[in-house]
Amino acid sequence: MSGVADPLLLPLDGTRVAEASAGTGKTFAIATLYLRLILERGLKPDEIVVATFTRAATAELSGRLGERMTLATRLLQDDDPGTPRAGENGAHAEIRRTVAQARASGASLDDLRQRARTAAAMQDTALIGTLHALCFRALSEFGFDTGQALSQPQLIEDVRALELEIVRDFWRRGSADAATASLLAETWGAPKRLARQVCDARWGNLPADHVPQPAAVDTGAQEADLAALRAAI
Repeated sequence: MSGVADPLLLPLDGTRVAEASAGTGKTFAIATLYLRLILERGLKPDEIVVATFTRAATAELSGRLGERMTLATRLLQDDDPGTPRAGENGAHAEIRRTVAQARASGASLDDLRQRARTAAAMQDTALIGTLHALCFRALSEFGFDTGQALSQPQLIEDVRALELEIVRDFWRRGSADAATASLLAETWGAPKRLARQVCDARWGNLPADHVPQPAAVDTGAQEADLAALRAAI
């Protein structure tokens, strides 16, 4: 598809798929469907699940939905909020169309105002998050039904940060010994380089003696060279 179909024409029941490339209005359409569920169906934010794949998408969508609800609450204070206004477009026009459709379905203006105010006040409880976060929340809220332990494990979405923390802890402990600290510095230079290597799947299950060792340093020769340089000055 080159764009998303008019969200005001989509049924609110059943399963619908919106296939569209970036920048064609998917988020805008989701915000309209979200508002329709609140105004037409009378649902509350904690009764609507909005799932995303990434935390960045969650943050963007949460902000957009919050802005849409705030604007809808303000526009509903007009005497005739469902009538288009000259010069309005974008979210303003879409909200007025949504209000008009909700009123055509039988909802009174007072009902719509109350639904919008309630939804705006409950936006902090909205179920908007990544699939992992929403599943973790469900397991936490229904722990007895799902047989979960009372102490829930920590949800880690990106294990790389934890791996780097472990390597840095190892680096600090190893640096307490001068010989080990020297070996770490000469071989990897910094904890990040060591983390990239030990967390690389290609190193999995290899015994330690397969890890390349740094060449031995002839400290005696280095001291002799240093003494010769001092004598030459």
